[in-house]
Formats: sequence, structure tokens, C-alpha cells
Amino acid sequence: MARPAASRTQKPTSQTTISVTITAFPFRCPFSLPWDRARFVVASDDVRLHRSAEGRIGPDEEATARCGMLDEYVTLPRPALPRPHRLDLLIAATGLAGGLVLWWFGLHTQVDRLFTERWATLVPLVVMSGCEAVRRTTPRAALTVGTLAIVADQFTYGSLATVLMFTDVVYAAVVYGPAAHARRVPYSTGLVTIGVTIGFLVWWGNAYALLVGVITGMISFLPAITGAIVRNHREAADAARLRAEQTALLAEMDRAQAVVAERARMARELHDVVANHLSAIAIHSTAALSSTNRPPPGRR
Repeated sequence: MARPAASRTQKPTSQTTISVTITAFPFRCPFSLPWDRARFVVASDDVRLHRSAEGRIGPDEEATARCGMLDEYVTLPRPALPRPHRLDLLIAATGLAGGLVLWWFGLHTQVDRLFTERWATLVPLVVMSGCEAVRRTTPRAALTVGTLAIVADQFTYGSLATVLMFTDVVYAAVVYGPAAHARRVPYSTGLVTIGVTIGFLVWWGNAYALLVGVITGMISFLPAITGAIVRNHREAADAARLRAEQTALLAEMDRAQAVVAERARMARELHDVVANHLSAIAIHSTAALSSTNRPPPGRR
């Protein structure tokens, strides 16, 4: 059997699955390979065979997948990191520059914190700007690291640029993240807001705790709700666009079917007309031949 042509796909992280297709006449072998498990399905035109295989793949090893029917191997190298979007890089650079300007002039959001060194404010700022750079390519990782950075920022003098970039990271996590993750973020930020408010009410016992809760909701819950609204509007617009395309396709199919039906009707009518004329010609020809072959009346 000839060596099959293999489409090589780079190996993703443990949270994703890759698809490899090995083609060799008359078999076609599509399968998906997770990080630590592999299931192979071999299919042909007449028969479909299923075989499964399990194998541990180390973090520093290349993934080697075997297609049982073709007895061939595919080596899957590690992928490169996703490239950040240009707009995200611009937002990250702008936020970092603004934070540096605020830090240079000594404009902070808090006083009397655990870390009193001025340079400590730059650490959450730089980390948050890095999260902004990958807000679209890896939104879940950006939200996780950004949350740690905003918590660390509370132990320093704080920077307004760090807070603003965190709100944008939360918004991007809802808009660009997976659907399940986008549904969980508003509920999670809402629970965090309620928990912070109750915690400070118990700790301080005055109305300032409500102000802290409002600020927490503004930097976490409000961006998540805004992202959810934008995502719902985009999905509704995409669904409407898809319905419009389907309607246009159905109209085009109806038009094509109407044209085919009209052509078939015209062909039938033309066939009937031609058949009638040929029948009339045949009858007239028969009558003419009969009249020419009949003997004259005087010879009877």
C-alpha cells in the first residue's frame, strides 16, 4: 500500500484537541488527538471501522499518533504561541504609557499600603499590560493573571491605569472567550461584589463598606455585564445574518427550480407540437401514397 499523505497539525495545549486527516485510496482516516488520549476512526466508502487507542504523552515529548488500518505514524510538533492582535498591543502600550506617566508624577489611588516602595506599583501595571496584549487570543488566561495583578495592586499605592486595564480584560474575557466561560464570568463577578461588600460591612461596620462594594462592582461586574450584552447582540446579529443568507439561498433555489420547471414544460409542449406535426405528416403521406397507387377508373 502506498504511503498515505498526512496533514500535519501542531499539538495544542492540554485544553484543546487537534484533528489530523490521513488520506490513502481507498481509505480516509480522520481522528482527533487530545494531549493525553487518542481515539482513531478509520473510514472507507464501503465499511467503517472504529479503533481506539490510549497512550500517555509526556509534556516534553512529541505526540505520535498511529492509524490502525493504514499502519502509518504521524508526528505532531509543538505549536507556536498565538500572535497577539495589533489592536490589543496598541491598547496594552497605551495603558502602560499612561500608567508610567501617572507613576512619574506620583498620582496614585491609595495611601498607607503594605508595600510603600514606589516601584512596587509598576509590577501590577506591567503584568496587567501584558494581559491586555493577549486579551483576545487567550482571554481566560488574561483574566486569571489580571485578577491576581489587581489583587496585588491593592497592597501597593495603586494605579488608575491598572484598574482601567483590568476592566477591559474582564470585558474582553466575556466578549472573546468561550461561550461557557462567558456565561460564568458575570455570575462570578457578581458573587465577588456581594462577598466583598458583606465582608467589609462585617469588618468595618459602617457605610464606607457599601462604597467599596460599589467600586468593586464597577471594576468587575459592570464590565462583565457590558461584555455579555455586546456578545448577545453580536450573536443575534450573526444569527440574523445567517437567516438572511439561508433565505436568499432558498429563494435562489426556488428560482432555479422554477426555471427548470418552465424549461421542462416548454420542452414537453414543443415535443407535443413536433409529435403532432409528424403524425399529421405521416397521415398525409400515407393518404398520398394510397391515392397514387390506386388504378384509374377506366381500367377496372
